[in-house]
Amino acid sequence: MKKFNAAMSLLILIFCSFHCDSITDTEYDNQFNICGVLRADAYSILMVQEVRVDQTYKMDERSEPWVDDAFVLLSYRTQLDTLYYYDGGLYHDYCDFEPLDTVSIMAIKDGLDTLFGSTIIPGPISIIHPNPHNTVSFSDSIILKICDNGAMYYGYGEKIEGWDRLEAYYLPEENDTLIIIPLQGFGDYLGVGYYHFQFVVFDSNYYNYFIDNDSIVSAGVTGGIGLFGSSYMTEIYFELVE
Repeated sequence: MKKFNAAMSLLILIFCSFHCDSITDTEYDNQFNICGVLRADAYSILMVQEVRVDQTYKMDERSEPWVDDAFVLLSYRTQLDTLYYYDGGLYHDYCDFEPLDTVSIMAIKDGLDTLFGSTIIPGPISIIHPNPHNTVSFSDSIILKICDNGAMYYGYGEKIEGWDRLEAYYLPEENDTLIIIPLQGFGDYLGVGYYHFQFVVFDSNYYNYFIDNDSIVSAGVTGGIGLFGSSYMTEIYFELVE
């Protein structure tokens, strides 16, 4: 059981085209290069899901602006959803993912190998304490239950009146069951008032790609390079008093 270090911050890059496009100097045969982190949360049923689709080019080959003619398909449970090209390499559609759904992706384009990928939606995140809209004190803590398939947690707390915030991330260890977030630091730094806390858990594909090994070229995909991961979000509002 670990505690959040509220002084640490994490820059969350959900669709990081820089990372996806600047992976290695090695020449590749032309293949898909994708970057997508699917989302589910505790309060929404249908959410817009986006995947950035591009391709690799040889070092001496001129690149095109975007891949806008790929066929991109998501499959989960008994559903098939075609993602439609929007802009800037993004393909999107509304989907209703739930925690522990296995979601597969397939991308097809003439001249490229077919790309396949898979992710398991993490979650749900259970907030054991406090209850929503309760009043809590500086000496209290937020307690979260570790969820299934969660490799990395990110959270922030902000004071609604001023929108100042503190951020933190947490990497669970094998035997961890709870995450405890002391509120003393938030109270000392931001003061009393009404607070909004949001927590996001990411799957192992996201963790492996961005955190564990920055030199890898793919996580969750075969037949191409890039990232296909997923996340789950929940939130809580409460009043903090001394």
